[in-house]
Amino acid sequence: MITIRKAEKEDIDAIYEIDKASVPIPWSKNSIEEELLNMLAKFIVAVENEEVIGFAICWFVMDECHIGNIVVSPNCRHQGIGKKMLEALLEGTKEHMTNYITLEVRVTNSIAISLYEKFGFKEVCVRKHYYKNPDGTYEDALIMSKDLY
Repeated sequence: MITIRKAEKEDIDAIYEIDKASVPIPWSKNSIEEELLNMLAKFIVAVENEEVIGFAICWFVMDECHIGNIVVSPNCRHQGIGKKMLEALLEGTKEHMTNYITLEVRVTNSIAISLYEKFGFKEVCVRKHYYKNPDGTYEDALIMSKDLY
């Protein structure tokens, strides 16, 4: 059974390994630790059999929520884990009286874009050359948002 809970310091190594296996330029362990302490962040993990298999983070500023990452371990994808974490982040918007939520996603990440669209996110614009790749090239980001009220 998969559970979603608040990320803890003991999760840093697992979060780092999942991020490293999933994105071209992962967060550093230090950045992960700093976000665990960020009072404006909601940092969660998906856990199965006591193993962290995914993580997600968002930040609350004024009446906005900004999703930073939703990442699932490569060997655990296509099981609805990203959906569960997105639902948990959206649930957190209620306690923060959030009016809208935004995010960036690589224009080539059709699976994530499809998930966000199913939850009512709409395309706002394209941010050129937003993501840097290890080879020095850049990829555009699709900016998406959702009004909550």
